[in-house]
Amino acid sequence: MGRRKGSRNKAQPGVEGVGANGGEPHQALDDMSDDQRRALLVVGCVEIERRKVVIESLETEIKKERSKLRTLGFNLKAELNEMLDLRKKWRTGKMGEYLEELKLKNRVARWCNVAADKPPDLFSQQDYDIAYEEGKTAGAEGLTCKPPDHLRNDGPDSPAQGWISGWQAMQTAMLQAGIKPPEPEPENPVKVQAVVEHDDNIDVRPDFLRQRDKDAAASLAQPDSPSVEQ
Repeated sequence: MGRRKGSRNKAQPGVEGVGANGGEPHQALDDMSDDQRRALLVVGCVEIERRKVVIESLETEIKKERSKLRTLGFNLKAELNEMLDLRKKWRTGKMGEYLEELKLKNRVARWCNVAADKPPDLFSQQDYDIAYEEGKTAGAEGLTCKPPDHLRNDGPDSPAQGWISGWQAMQTAMLQAGIKPPEPEPENPVKVQAVVEHDDNIDVRPDFLRQRDKDAAASLAQPDSPSVEQ
């Protein structure tokens, strides 16, 4: 029986099958009998099933090892998975890409005042350098030059003055590069516009930013002494 024109089931040289020649490369599927095709498929399925059993056994062992490490106190995502990933990158020659990506992530973390040994806390910026960086971010966000109320302001080296210096530094950098800050997006533009006509110092920042400063100020405020009822 000849091969049908355009058939995709072409013979694969060097692949042993179950043909009559025994051990020789099997014929094209189109040239096999129904039983021969059936036998070839069954043999392939058996080989796949045997290997799946091996894989499942290995996966069970892997789960046991991961569970043991977790019991010992390791963080599976931050420690185990990270190390496995790094070891794989090292073996496959992709460590350079990882280091470049890590450098970019560290730079963004620095911009957001995030450090491994110093958890971020937007409500207690009592450090000049941290407030300076926050002022830069605020300037890029398009906020007015008004440091948060909770920042200490008792001299030129105070966090509040650091915030202002950061804001001014960002304005200079953006002006030199021709970068325009985003326009504020008040919740009710019509209402805010009417108020701004009478008060140029109105805070037009989004509600979540205004609420952030209010919460920070409240957390730092000393509790009032209880009043005596008359």
